[in-house]
Amino acid sequence: MHRKKGAVDWKDTAMTADWFREVCKEELFRAIAKAMRPFTDHVIVQMDGAPPHTGKHNVELLNEIGATFRPRIEVKIQPPQSPDVNVLDLCLFAS
Repeated sequence: MHRKKGAVDWKDTAMTADWFREVCKEELFRAIAKAMRPFTDHVIVQMDGAPPHTGKHNVELLNEIGATFRPRIEVKIQPPQSPDVNVLDLCLFAS
């Protein structure tokens, strides 16, 4: 099947800890590093406590992977039931 360059190919799949880690490593962290390199040497990515984010030691593994990028990418998990420390709610959505 041929698609136009840049066409989105949607796939219905379950999110697993392994799949999430691979997407972070190969796509998300690369995009963050490229976009933020001119501005900082350290980026913090805040995630919720969803099982794919925290399962199979993902936080530790993602921080090891993130340390190899420039700028360094650090993953932090939002404490449960703590909307007052949720960067997304405080900054993006003006809660």
